[in-house]
Amino acid sequence: MTVWSSTQVPFAARSGVARVLQIPESNVRVIVPLLGGGFGSKCDFHFEGHVAALARAAGRPVKLVFTREEEFVAPDHRARGC
Repeated sequence: MTVWSSTQVPFAARSGVARVLQIPESNVRVIVPLLGGGFGSKCDFHFEGHVAALARAAGRPVKLVFTREEEFVAPDHRARGC
């Protein structure tokens, strides 16, 4: 399973996807494109597992795209450090 994610914690994303799909972490690859500022909202495992599960069920790639407003309200913004 290959997941493209704008996360600041790719190893947490890999672990989370592996846990959701019940596969070994070695079977999950997380690719992080060039990333600007995250300001804390990209420091946790969010939607990667959901999207990976949908892709597995659909048997084809799945892309999750947020509107500009959703970018600010969709991820959990509880205060915590990376």
